[in-house]
Amino acid sequence: MQELEGLKPSNIQSAFYNDKGVLTSANDYVAMLLQVADNAFVNGRNSVSEKDQGEDALYHLHIFRQYAKGWMDHRLDQGPFVVVHGDFEPFNLMVNEQMAIVSVLDWEWSRVVPLQFFKPPLWLKNPDTTKLAWNFVYRDYLKSFDQLLRIMRTREREKYGDELLSNEWAKAKEDSGFLVANALENWTDIDWFAHRYINWKCYKTKDLNERVEAFMKEDPARQTLIGRKLRERITYEAKLDSLEDMTIKSAPNYDDNSSLAYFSIKKFFSRHLWICFSPTIPQIALGGAIIITGTYLLVRRIIRTPLTSG
Repeated sequence: MQELEGLKPSNIQSAFYNDKGVLTSANDYVAMLLQVADNAFVNGRNSVSEKDQGEDALYHLHIFRQYAKGWMDHRLDQGPFVVVHGDFEPFNLMVNEQMAIVSVLDWEWSRVVPLQFFKPPLWLKNPDTTKLAWNFVYRDYLKSFDQLLRIMRTREREKYGDELLSNEWAKAKEDSGFLVANALENWTDIDWFAHRYINWKCYKTKDLNERVEAFMKEDPARQTLIGRKLRERITYEAKLDSLEDMTIKSAPNYDDNSSLAYFSIKKFFSRHLWICFSPTIPQIALGGAIIITGTYLLVRRIIRTPLTSG
């Protein structure tokens, strides 16, 4: 995603590789992933939509970084390293009539990672990792995971005479450890995990606004960054409007009221739907009212305004 946006995450990655293009340190792997997340926020043209959201996101990046440092097991810096599939989902498994797995498909995301990043299937109970960030949802997930763990122990003892993976996962599941690894490798989950889990665990969600305000005042550079991101957002919106207008005018049925209504409502929803679901905006009812009212006004305007009026 970042590469397509021109943010050049590959430059960050190459800075951590040795002269053979190999990453040999688990600690460096974590540092690299944190830089990739920072890169998305600092250089992404669409990462800040309004002041409060930007300050919250910057603060949550900060507390996630601190939490991740405590999660890391520095004794594993030099390994072991393990091969992961990278897309181990039910649709990539082939089974026979007895439901035994006979093939695993789609290995294009496979890679070698530090041991702490060898995660179990997170889709056992709820495939949405942003919802798993809630502690009560994660605890519910562990009920299914513990069933899997019991089966694994039996299979490991039968086949290998040990319980290496079972023991590793039994330890790694504590304090939502699987979700820390997931968020590090999927930077879009960092804000969700920090907001829904770290705030609850470390602060009991108290005084979030006061903590964010104090965090921003600690370093004037943070306020400067948010100001710059807001100005970039204005430029981004202007360019997006220009592209969307070109899309509308090039549509096959541009002169059709229904087509104009479709593109206008799509634009409105794409800009404002985040209000209802952003983890940093608690006013869900307000967001819903904005969407309903805005949709009504858009449809009313489209129906009553002749296309020839511009």
